[in-house]
Amino acid sequence: MQKSGIFCFDAWEINYLYRMKKIVLLIILFGCCINADASDTLDTKQWKQCFIKDANLKFYYPSFILQLDTTNNELNFSHSIHYKHPYPCNFTEVEMDSVNEITDLAFTIQSFKTNLKGVVKNILSDYFMKIYFSSDTLKTDEGFINKIKLGKQQWYKIEMGAEGCGQYLFVCPVNEKLTLQIRMPYASDCNFGLYNQWTNPDYLSLKGLMLPTQSQKIFYKILESIH
Repeated sequence: MQKSGIFCFDAWEINYLYRMKKIVLLIILFGCCINADASDTLDTKQWKQCFIKDANLKFYYPSFILQLDTTNNELNFSHSIHYKHPYPCNFTEVEMDSVNEITDLAFTIQSFKTNLKGVVKNILSDYFMKIYFSSDTLKTDEGFINKIKLGKQQWYKIEMGAEGCGQYLFVCPVNEKLTLQIRMPYASDCNFGLYNQWTNPDYLSLKGLMLPTQSQKIFYKILESIH
């Protein structure tokens, strides 16, 4: 399965390239990130804009979400605050060191030069592929595989995890030769079922922490902006 590229530049690099009259060519070849306005119920005036190479698509993301280094043609985004606490997904009897950050939103964007089946077969086991994939169609199953439309794109949301730990995989067949995949880990640090933090005044008063409803709204708005 061949990965396509996703590239971003900072705003100052864009301005420099523009003065050098090479911006159009570089947008076509690589894509870019620039500050952009976006009409939204959220305050999106400081949101940034990214182009996805080979997909002819772009999306917006909040400026307060940190864009991590791009590796293996992946775009990685994360938002966290400093707060030392026990690792919430330790299901072994071995005691683990505490972690120093609470991550309330993280996701990774990839594009693959293949169809829907080419991506899903690397997510589901052969057993589940026989059950849920037939005639180039992915069957839905409430709580496991859901089909949702966000903006102009149709997505399959695949949930893989247990007891508040795991990840969501969002898969979008752009066309027969291109598929987007977004991985979003559960906000395990913030999971109500594990530690009941949302009744803890000290936890709720942490400056900069997003509630799960807030982070989900922002994440879905990012997906809605893909066009």
